[in-house]
Amino acid sequence: MTKILLILFIIFFLGNCSTNSDSKFWSKTNEKKIEKQNEKILSSKTKSSLVEINKNIKIKLKESFDKTGFVKNKSNNFTIQNYSGNFTKKSRYKFSKIKNNGFLKSSVLFTNVGEIIYFDGNGSIYKLSQSFDFIWKVNYYTKKEKKLNPILNFAYSKDTLVVVDNLSYYYLINLNSGELIWKNKNNSPFNSHVKILENKIFVVDFNDKLKCYSLKNGNQLWEYSSEKTFIKSKKNLSIIVSTKQIIFINSLGDINSLDPNSGELLWQTPTQNTSIIEDSFSNIYSDLVKSNNSIFVSNNKNEMFSINVETGIVNWVQNIDSTVSPSVIEKLIFTFSNDGYFVVLDKEKGNVLRSTNIKKNIKKFEKKNLSIIGFIVAKDKIFLSLSSGKILKINIMDGIIEDVIKIDRNIISRPYVYNKKMFFITDGSLIKYN
Repeated sequence: MTKILLILFIIFFLGNCSTNSDSKFWSKTNEKKIEKQNEKILSSKTKSSLVEINKNIKIKLKESFDKTGFVKNKSNNFTIQNYSGNFTKKSRYKFSKIKNNGFLKSSVLFTNVGEIIYFDGNGSIYKLSQSFDFIWKVNYYTKKEKKLNPILNFAYSKDTLVVVDNLSYYYLINLNSGELIWKNKNNSPFNSHVKILENKIFVVDFNDKLKCYSLKNGNQLWEYSSEKTFIKSKKNLSIIVSTKQIIFINSLGDINSLDPNSGELLWQTPTQNTSIIEDSFSNIYSDLVKSNNSIFVSNNKNEMFSINVETGIVNWVQNIDSTVSPSVIEKLIFTFSNDGYFVVLDKEKGNVLRSTNIKKNIKKFEKKNLSIIGFIVAKDKIFLSLSSGKILKINIMDGIIEDVIKIDRNIISRPYVYNKKMFFITDGSLIKYN
């Protein structure tokens, strides 16, 4: 009888220990709870609350065109582009198809002497004049590698062209001839755009490591490893470069500022609660955009951030669900939410000054599951690419759609403007409008 009572007592005791949240026995559950409670969450995620507001506010910009544009833009901020929007003449240069919309993870490169650099589905690199005259074509991949459909990204300095890809290669070629100067391989594919600063190459790989290579010979000068994760970004990560700091965002949404010479961490600002791993798989971020002393970035978790460049301190957070790169002009921020709102914000405080629902004027926007790809600001208009292959011409002053122009039957890239002409990338061509 005593043994039976003892057994019942032990069962009762163990049951209470395993189910009572106040118990100190088997305390790992409590430790996890404490970690969650103490973990700093930069902002709370709420559902998008955008509605049309201040529709009658008129916005007029000073006519001051972007002098940097899409040539060697180190801040990722594209302001007013010099384009009239006439769409009078269309030209197309065809190449072998890039599979799985890989072209959306790349950018066409424009040089300051009127040349265009891009690639095709086999990894061949093309150099064209701005009138699409062929200059040269090179390919530095094996037959086996060509079948993997490499996605390339470019940067150039003087007469050399840097190429990085999603097969782990990075190499340098002569911009005038296409001749290979050197070629190296990283231990992981690259997952960002590439920047050049003072004979240094900066690029982020799939392990969320920012690599600094010598432009001269491709040797690694230093690397910075951010928090290791098996989560991979669904789009290319972005980098901002200046003589004082290199700033990049990793797959978890941590924004890192590094010394460009040593790779020493200057500051780090998390934008997500990293303990919520399941949420991180679906995170998509816009490019980082720098304007004066602030960085701006948004995501598909209904968050737009303004962050101080020098300290990493968050200036403000606004509830905007957007994965397109914002454009910061004067004291205003222009962006588009994923659910179809054209939003204008105050740069300093983050207040929404005007919000216009553009999807109500687009037939079957939600039924066709259309998505917003990207936009540019040009004089008094905004040109916005849709996944349907169409572009919207929107009046900045009142936010009203003036025209819908069909560019291609399939998905197109964001618009690019170069020398008063507009360009688009498709999966098998470059398209130009005068």
